[in-house]
Amino acid sequence: MEQSQLLEQGLALLGFLSDEEQKKARALFEIYLTELELCNKALKLTSASESSRANIIVRHIFDSLAALPHIGLLVDQAEQNGAPPFAADIGSGGGFPGIPLAVCASVMPNLQEIRWTLIERTQKKCAFLENCAALMKLPNVCVENTTLAKAEKKRFAVCVFRALHPLTPRSLDELFCLTDEGGFLAAYKARLAAIQQEMRAVELSRVEWRAEKLNVPFLDGHERHLVIIKKLNRQRAHNAAR
Repeated sequence: MEQSQLLEQGLALLGFLSDEEQKKARALFEIYLTELELCNKALKLTSASESSRANIIVRHIFDSLAALPHIGLLVDQAEQNGAPPFAADIGSGGGFPGIPLAVCASVMPNLQEIRWTLIERTQKKCAFLENCAALMKLPNVCVENTTLAKAEKKRFAVCVFRALHPLTPRSLDELFCLTDEGGFLAAYKARLAAIQQEMRAVELSRVEWRAEKLNVPFLDGHERHLVIIKKLNRQRAHNAAR
């Protein structure tokens, strides 16, 4: 299959974009893919084994996008609890999952209000992300060159991430420091059995979580989930610990 057809068919299979929205998203992703190919080797934005355009489309763009409906609902739920419609991609690297999520959200009227912050500690990667956002004219994206520990606190409805593993009580505390009250963490993970083992290792009395199965177009034979984590309030945490 030609790569342009791969992108077109995968966006259609995701099922949440209209024909016109798919057309707009494809044009933006073509710009993004070109920039990734130009800079990937120097900046190591993806692993060498996943550096072909087809692999980037499936393993990174489609994988990122498969969670968008869930993340949109989380932002909406957090908004109802008073949080602003802000989402953060923690450790964005080459822009995954933040840029694909922001691209499709920008062409979907019901998600256009979400503002996406890409948090990345490497300055050169931040320059790449800023250049991509400018070339694609994404008004809903900003880039912050900082670390998780130093990022401004208590401002996001949802923090998403693919690169942080395994989760620990300390990393959860640092991540929850960035979320507004009523906010969520959304972690891209693989096998459910491994997720269950990982979550048993954290203090379950302090969080509640669930794993949503993700259907990634053309990623056959690979189990993918979005782990949604919410911090328990003090009373519920106390009751859970009893």
